[in-house]
Amino acid sequence: MPPNEDLSLIADELRALANKGLFYAENIHDRERYEKILSISARMLSVLTRHNADEILALYRDHLTHVCPFLGVEAAVFRGDSIMLIKRHDDGLWALPGGLVDVGESWAEAAQRELYEETRLKGTATQLLAIFDSRKWKSRNNLHLYQAVFEVRCENLNPEITWEATAIDFYSENKLPSLSRGHDLRVPFLLKMRREKTPLPYFDTPKKGERQDARGKRREARRKRREARGKTQDARREKTYTHCSPLNCLSPVVPRSWL
Repeated sequence: MPPNEDLSLIADELRALANKGLFYAENIHDRERYEKILSISARMLSVLTRHNADEILALYRDHLTHVCPFLGVEAAVFRGDSIMLIKRHDDGLWALPGGLVDVGESWAEAAQRELYEETRLKGTATQLLAIFDSRKWKSRNNLHLYQAVFEVRCENLNPEITWEATAIDFYSENKLPSLSRGHDLRVPFLLKMRREKTPLPYFDTPKKGERQDARGKRREARRKRREARGKTQDARREKTYTHCSPLNCLSPVVPRSWL
């Protein structure tokens, strides 16, 4: 990767880190530190792009959140027919270890990181199990989120309690605890897929009506593009005139205003 592109990615990681910090900051001192990181990112990008750092910082402030669905990730660790769950610190309910993907890491890397942060287990993501659309799977977050679940295999299965997980245990399909919103749908579904050996990965396919609507919208868009091209060509023909005279020595297509 060229050095400038590498530095641009580093600047973007700093921007993402600062935005996340500003969202969760609980006191003015933390806010000042994250504001400074945001400013450093803008200055780095200014050097690389030769744009004004203050203008870049102003754009940053106008886009403190993403304008597309967020990327979430969860780690599924199995022991036989059981799956590992954590008891969440925030709502006291059980869930898969997981969180948001950070800028600069892949979905699989994020699954491994989140697993380690919440259970201190080190593992390797070996299989993408599913991609869930939060609109259809009732995520606890109001934001639109795509949640990828990876199977992660660990060298040992001796997790540790962390500040995010007040308890950790393995549960089978017929003995699940009280699950956090969204997890109450995804966890049983994952165990059912494992039991039935469903082809992987799972993803939410459009319903028949949705597919037809999508095809109709695409056809309508193509029709409008054809009409727009036709109008443009008609306008060009109206404005120009091919003239069989010595003027053609100057130009094969002569604007009407020249005649």
